[in-house]
Amino acid sequence: MNCESVFALFQKLSGLSEDEGGAYRFLCEEAIAKVVSVSEHTRSCGGQRELAAAALAYYRYVLLTMSNSSAAVKVGEVSIRKSENCLRFAEKLYKDAMAQLGGYAGEDFVFEGV
Repeated sequence: MNCESVFALFQKLSGLSEDEGGAYRFLCEEAIAKVVSVSEHTRSCGGQRELAAAALAYYRYVLLTMSNSSAAVKVGEVSIRKSENCLRFAEKLYKDAMAQLGGYAGEDFVFEGV
């Protein structure tokens, strides 16, 4: 899997420039390792693995930025937080990309047999 392709997709999803996104390249590298490990026996074409890795990196990026206290802006009595819709979108994007690979996204329990 091509790390540069995953990073480019991550940048598009996150809206970060190459310089800003460079600080989060480690998320792409970790996401590649995860996607490869859960989909190593799955045949994919058309960059599906790259998309799944970029979606996972973006999901983790959203979680990371939402946990940052600077994600909220407070002016007087009014506090504005980043919408949780962004988190829901990132999670759905990741799960959908993994489902297309036939992979396991890691959160759901699957019982296959005894």
